[in-house]
Amino acid sequence: MPGIAPAQLYVNNGNAVGEYNATTGAVINANFITGLNKPTGIVLSGDNLFVANFGSGTVGEYDARTGAAINANLITGLSGLVGLALSGDGTALFVGYNGNTVGEYNATTGTVINPNFITELSGSAFGFALSGNNLFVGSGDFVQSGIFFPALTGGTVGEYDASTGATIKANFITGLNVFPVLAVGPTPSSPPTPTVKELVWENTVTGEHSIWVLNNGMPTNVISLPTGPVQWHIAAAADSPDTAQADLVWENTVTGEHTIWILNNGIPLSSTKLPTISTEWEIANQ
Repeated sequence: MPGIAPAQLYVNNGNAVGEYNATTGAVINANFITGLNKPTGIVLSGDNLFVANFGSGTVGEYDARTGAAINANLITGLSGLVGLALSGDGTALFVGYNGNTVGEYNATTGTVINPNFITELSGSAFGFALSGNNLFVGSGDFVQSGIFFPALTGGTVGEYDASTGATIKANFITGLNVFPVLAVGPTPSSPPTPTVKELVWENTVTGEHSIWVLNNGMPTNVISLPTGPVQWHIAAAADSPDTAQADLVWENTVTGEHTIWILNNGIPLSSTKLPTISTEWEIANQ
């Protein structure tokens, strides 16, 4: 889910990657990225989307805003390519390939850092998740079950040092009979800190309003808000319901009315009316 579009999900689908609304599940673009060859891993770094292709043994890099290829062959020549993960600082890609190997590659250039970063997996690497400096790798082996469909045996999740590849606990979780697909959530004491900031603009002559979405101080998106009477102005912008997005407090300088808009990607979802008070009282801070 990219910082510039926090309500988007990317999903591999056949030989394509689709883009979906993470709030409603609605399709944004079912063929956001096409021309892939059995994608088995997707990971996001800022506005760059990395996709692992099992069929071609490649990792490609794409623009997360447009789907355009930045480098469709960022990493090549990997057989049995499955899982994909990104280091915490965004500089390295961890790639599961060749059965039981995890390699480390430069996320900018695709050059190899260590092709044998982790080699002692008990089966094929499939799922990855990163928590701080701990890299969790899910693996397992196929066994034949029936005529067409293989099953999995020996499903295991191991824990490794994301800086060195050293084993912390190879059998962190054992006894799984499906391919482990992993995700790690934040601990209650360490909630995620939004990296995207927003500026809210107000035209006191025309009544126009807009939001600038910033990434590292640079505008990446502009969201236009409804134009209204000039006596209504934005007195504060705050994350009142903990949505990690700007919500707006409106104040009418003529009538003393006040209201809060709850926004989702700049679209008003709901409003809460506040008490009307004398106009000599103004909101000084949220």
